[in-house]
Amino acid sequence: MTKQTVKRTLRLLAGLVVLASSAQASHIIGGNMTLSPKAGQPEVYTLCVVLYYDANSNDPSADQRELTASIFRKRDNQRLSDILLPRTGQQPVTFTNPGCALSRNLQIRAVTFCTELRLPVGQYNDSGGYYASWERCCLSSAVTNLSNAGTSSLVLYTEFPPLTVANHSPVFVPANGEILCRNQPHQLEAGATDADGDQLRYRLETPFNSTRPPFNIDPLAAPTAGPYPKSEWANGYGLAAVIPGSPALRLDAQTGTLTLTPNQTGLFVFRVVAEEYRAGQKIGEVHRDFQLLVIDCPDDNPPPVSLTEVRYPPGTSVNDQNGHVDITICQGDEIFLKAEEDPRWAYQWRRNGINLDNGQAASITLTQEGTYSVTKSFANRCGNVSISGEEFRVQFRAPDPLTLTPGPTANLCRDVPITLSAQVPGAAWTFGWEKDGQPLINAQDSVLVGVTQAGTYVVKATNRTTGCTTSDTVQLRVQERPAATVTAAATDFCEGSTLRLQANQAPDFTYRWYLNSTPLASAAAPQLDAEKGGVYSVEVTDAATGCSRRSEPFSIQEKSLPVVQFDSIPALCGQSDARLTLSALPAGGTFAGNGITGSTFSAHQAGVGTHPISYRYTGSNGCTRTLVREARVLPLPRAFLPGRKVILAGDDVLIKSSISEGSTYAWSPPDGLNDATLAEPTAAPTETTTYQLRVTSAEGCYSESEITIEVLTPVRIPNGFTPNGDGSNDVWILENIWEYPDCRVEVFNRWGNRVFRSEGYAQEWDGRLDGQELPAATYYYVIHLHEQLPPRNGSVTIFR
Repeated sequence: MTKQTVKRTLRLLAGLVVLASSAQASHIIGGNMTLSPKAGQPEVYTLCVVLYYDANSNDPSADQRELTASIFRKRDNQRLSDILLPRTGQQPVTFTNPGCALSRNLQIRAVTFCTELRLPVGQYNDSGGYYASWERCCLSSAVTNLSNAGTSSLVLYTEFPPLTVANHSPVFVPANGEILCRNQPHQLEAGATDADGDQLRYRLETPFNSTRPPFNIDPLAAPTAGPYPKSEWANGYGLAAVIPGSPALRLDAQTGTLTLTPNQTGLFVFRVVAEEYRAGQKIGEVHRDFQLLVIDCPDDNPPPVSLTEVRYPPGTSVNDQNGHVDITICQGDEIFLKAEEDPRWAYQWRRNGINLDNGQAASITLTQEGTYSVTKSFANRCGNVSISGEEFRVQFRAPDPLTLTPGPTANLCRDVPITLSAQVPGAAWTFGWEKDGQPLINAQDSVLVGVTQAGTYVVKATNRTTGCTTSDTVQLRVQERPAATVTAAATDFCEGSTLRLQANQAPDFTYRWYLNSTPLASAAAPQLDAEKGGVYSVEVTDAATGCSRRSEPFSIQEKSLPVVQFDSIPALCGQSDARLTLSALPAGGTFAGNGITGSTFSAHQAGVGTHPISYRYTGSNGCTRTLVREARVLPLPRAFLPGRKVILAGDDVLIKSSISEGSTYAWSPPDGLNDATLAEPTAAPTETTTYQLRVTSAEGCYSESEITIEVLTPVRIPNGFTPNGDGSNDVWILENIWEYPDCRVEVFNRWGNRVFRSEGYAQEWDGRLDGQELPAATYYYVIHLHEQLPPRNGSVTIFR
């Protein structure tokens, strides 16, 4: 090892040194608080107070077993809870220079008070946040840089955000016991760590004081509420000159490192605040109170540290440069360092600047990552400290990614072997396997085949180049395979139908069906409607375990349908006598459908429209084929005639009809018609005649209707008569009126007054009204011969 200039680089993480026991000092020389959530227990937190005690104090409260801390709301300093914290542990603080500590009878204990408490989110959700505190009077009256220190309190303090924000308070690292030498440079680590990865910023702060009078204070008294006043600096001291020196005490705001070269002896106190930032916003802070003792150290230096033995494991990478030895080893390897063994010397090994509790021997075995150094001082007297000229920075090689599949837990299905496979990049590897902590003989490949037993399997892969070993583990459990059965109502079915196959069921089962050993797509239900004959099976998988079983084969036969012929059915008209005998082979089947009676189809019974007619035939193997034909019943054309018309002999009449368009027409008999092929001919029969009309559609369907034309004899109406009693032409004679027994005859004078009325004309008019002769004049008549004939009207004159 090369000799290096002795550096007074001492690391202090709690700022804890005490004045010699001959001074009148308080037993508490510093401390801090922490608040952290309890993992897996919502709303449960651990609150701790860490105090550093002068173990040789004659203060009766030095062995305190519990204390009281309090929580306040920042917005209005409202006290929310007083918490009693029991003492949960204590341990001595290791001094870097035990000879100087021994010569001054200095001993420090780190004492921890902790408790678990429930903090409901609903009660701790104020956006302004909260703080916890603890206080005790008084500081040592020997403190140099504070005014009236002997009556000033020690106030520990931490702030935290509303509990709607998940957060751990920063934690200051453990303390070294340090004694600072005047006019020597020192570097002290006052940083903290944050479990949430929040950014930490540091600042020096004046210690807080209490508003409580410093007399007759109950050691278990709860702290006063903030805001807390700050202690008063003594003349010549302040945040810019906490400890005078060249340079004076400085704090790195990013790392929490304290540096100074003090030029004045004394006992100095100050506070370091670690502020917690997340996403650029401050969410909390923790305070730690420091007390540093600066003395005039004897100008007596032990020889530089000399390492007599250094042992590295095989494959170690070592890079020695600028006083730093960078060492890369495999995780699990050990490095052995040994300095000169001599009872005159005291050694203190450090990791990351922190004194190791068991690091006072001349040798040390390194198994963790970190930066290691060693100090050398006089074992039995006070003197300067010699620091090793080299630091050993140990880091583990990045482990190669080893993946064991399946894993990390997996199921073994009974009687079904599996293969464990290790995947690791590169080819320079050797492998070994263990089961339940015991090595497996002849298992030296990256795969382990034929595994059927439950247990914990570990594969270890060793890199042939670096010697580093990486491993992975799988826990195997044996699971029973599910049953797998197929049942059905039959073993055969007819062509064109299906046969339902049923697998055994359970809530966590999944299914996969096979036909002739080929998996069927989209067949994942416990039922399968088989459409083909063949050999079926089902694979049943228990989703809870992943185990499966395939059923025994289940054979089914598909039977052919009989060959059936069914003649087409011609279209029929809807007449009542339209019937058709149906024909199909083989005989013996059954016809069905509208209008079917036996094997006869009645168009009239079925009605107009298209009707499916089926023929169902069952063969000798029990399979039935059904053929369907369409029977079309055509509508009859419309043919409607009024039932009767009346005309007078010699007259004619137009026969009105209601018929379907696009049809042909035929009248019978044609006698008296102007055209027997017209839909509406003119009829002029000479005698009463009944005509029949046949309307035929384009499809050949026809309808018939008839009308009777009644021919009546004309009535002769004279235009005058002479009712003078001479026996000639004395009455109004209407010739042939007797053929109209239901006629009505009415006569009116010129003023419209009715002078004669007769239903029927049995009694001829004699020119009288009520037995009185009417005067000779012209009169007007209206004669209703028949309801289908227009009335006859005209004039008749009475001559006298």
